[in-house]
This record gives sequence, C-alpha cells and structure tokens, in this order.
Amino acid sequence: ATYCFRIVESDGTFLSLYSKIPEIMFQYAPTLAGIILNAGNDLSLVEGTTFQISATGTITDTNGYADIASASTSGVFYRSGVGDACSPNDNNCYTIAPCTLSACVGDSCAISCSVDMQYFTDPTDIGTFSAENWLAKFIGRDSFNLVGSSTSPGKELNTLFGITASSPIGYGTLSPGNDTGSGNPTTTVSNTGNATIDSNVKGANMTAGASTIPVDSQKVASSTFTYSSCGAICLLLRSPLRLLPSLISFIGVWVFLLVLRLKATPDSTRFRRRLINLKNNG
Repeated sequence: ATYCFRIVESDGTFLSLYSKIPEIMFQYAPTLAGIILNAGNDLSLVEGTTFQISATGTITDTNGYADIASASTSGVFYRSGVGDACSPNDNNCYTIAPCTLSACVGDSCAISCSVDMQYFTDPTDIGTFSAENWLAKFIGRDSFNLVGSSTSPGKELNTLFGITASSPIGYGTLSPGNDTGSGNPTTTVSNTGNATIDSNVKGANMTAGASTIPVDSQKVASSTFTYSSCGAICLLLRSPLRLLPSLISFIGVWVFLLVLRLKATPDSTRFRRRLINLKNNG
C-alpha cells in the first residue's frame, strides 16, 4: 500500500502545487495459514518403495500476491522429536524448496509441498517414537526479505511390516546319498517396512514325483559352513527359525544372509531348488 501526504494551509485549504511528493510504503510479511498434512489423515507408507506425501495451505501478503510469487518458499516434514530445524534424513526429516504456488487471487495463493517418503521412515503410532508425531512446516519469504511461517497439526505415521527374499535357493544337482559339501547357495532376507524384523524361516519337504528329500536334510546358518561338520552353528528347518538382526544394518533396514546346504536321501532323484517359506511375526 502507498500513501501520499498533502499540506494544508492555515485556512484549511489544500496546497495545490508541490515540487516533490513524499510517499510512505508499508511492507507486510507473508502469512501462512490452514496448513494440513496428508489431507488431515495419518500417514501410511508402501512396502519396499517410496510414497508421495503432501501438505497444503494458504499464503497471504497484503502487498499483493505478486510479492508472494517472487518469494522463496520452502517446507519441512519432520518427526516432532527432531524439530523443524532438522537436517535432511530419510528416517525423520524431509525438506522441500521451493513449494508450489497456485490459484493466486488478490493477496493470496494456495501453497503445496510434496515429498517422496521412504518405506523405512520412522513410525510414531507405536514403538520408540509413540509419544511423537509428524508435522509439516511451511515458510514464505517475500521480495522485501520478510518471512512468515506456519505449522500443521501433528499426524501419526503408521507402522509398516514387510519382508522379502531375494531369490529361490539353487542347490544344484545331487546324486542320492550325497550332500552339497562346502557349496554356498544363499538368499538374502530384507526388511521392506519400517518396523524391526521379528520373523521366522521354515523349510519344507522337497518332492519330485514319488521321491522326497525331507526337510531335516536342509541346514541353515548365517555364515559359511560344510554340511557334514557344521556342528552347533547349523540349524535344521523342521521348525520355524527366528531371524535376529545380526549382520547388516543400513538406515534402519535389516538384511539377513541365509546360507543353506542340502543332503540328498538315497531314494531321491535330482532336485534343483526350493523356496524357503517366510513368515513375518509382526
């Protein structure tokens, strides 16, 4: 807004001629309001991949929306425990710049920010961070370098349970009565959710026609071994075997390497592979 001063004579009449006209311009900081994260719903992710999460609101500047359009806008989606000044981290802090402005009329625009959240982002509905929640903060800066900001109400990020195996087990070809010795057929079991793995692995009898290799002929360990002499490090797959996170951790994702070996029974023919049955206990 621009204001001009006029000089008044002693009799109350306005001075009609001016060599210079002083002006006052008021500079207003942008204001943000109505910030809503994920349309007001709790956040649910997708197993093993990213999922887009958005927040929306309104940004207003009394100097007109043209002043907003030239502004630098940004946003941050964060777990409340790390605060809105957090550094980008796929577990708990996502930053966006710039956000998107649309439907500008008069002195206001709609504003939206979106991020692709990883499947292992920290949950807040249960577990370690159950006393926290997720928030979206928007920041607007106008052409006068004035800043306004606003934060959404908190929403929960739901726990996601997920698990996958990289491939079937390829034991190769065995003659009856022989075993796989020191060969190392493996599969990798990965956590594709955001909760700690608490899973069992269990084998099954291998059949081909009338011939069978019983499940007790399969042994498993988390390191390499020789079938005939592995001793206590080896476990049979007759009963569910609980997996413990003992090998690799990367950004909260547990990965298990299972090393399996097989002995062919005397009445069996040749077998190529068998997929381990996986059960996630949640």
